[in-house]
Amino acid sequence: GTVVGTATADATGKYSIILDKAYLNGESLSATASDKAGNATVPKTIVAPDTTAPSSLTITIDTTGKVVTGITEANAVVTVKNATGTVVGTATADATGKYSITLDKAYLNGESLSATASDKAGNTTAPKTIVAPDTTAPSSLTATIDAAGKMVAGVTEANAVVTVKNAAGT
Repeated sequence: GTVVGTATADATGKYSIILDKAYLNGESLSATASDKAGNATVPKTIVAPDTTAPSSLTITIDTTGKVVTGITEANAVVTVKNATGTVVGTATADATGKYSITLDKAYLNGESLSATASDKAGNTTAPKTIVAPDTTAPSSLTATIDAAGKMVAGVTEANAVVTVKNAAGT
C-alpha cells in the first residue's frame, strides 16, 4: 500500500508516527520495521478504532407481525425490543447489511417496537421505532344512550374510534 507515515526509532526502540490523516472505523494499516542493513520485520496489521455507530438502519415489520427485515451496516447486530425493553428478536446483518428477524411472537395490536444496530466495536444506533400492524378488533364495546337521546357513552379499546349509525346505516 501507500506509505502514510514514517519515523526512526530512538535509542530505546521507541517511535511515534503522525499519519497523513485520521484512520478510523476499522480501517487496516500495516507497519514494518527495517534496520540499517535492510532487514525487515513481517508486516504487523493495525486496525484503526471504530468509533462510529452504523450510519443507517431501516426496519419493516411484515403483515403477520412476526418478521422484521431491513438494511444496516454489514455484520451489525440488530436487536428488537418491546415497549418494556425486553429483547424480542435479534439477528446479524449479512455482508451487504440485510437482516431478517423472526420475533418471539406475532405483534398484531399496533404495539410499538424499537430496533438498534450495533457494530462489532459496540457502537450502537439510536433506537428506531416501528409500530406493529393492528389486525385485531377491539375486544369489547359498551354503549348506552342518555335519557335525552343525544349522547352515547361507553368503554372500548384505548384510542379506538367509535362510530354510531342510525337504523338506516347512515
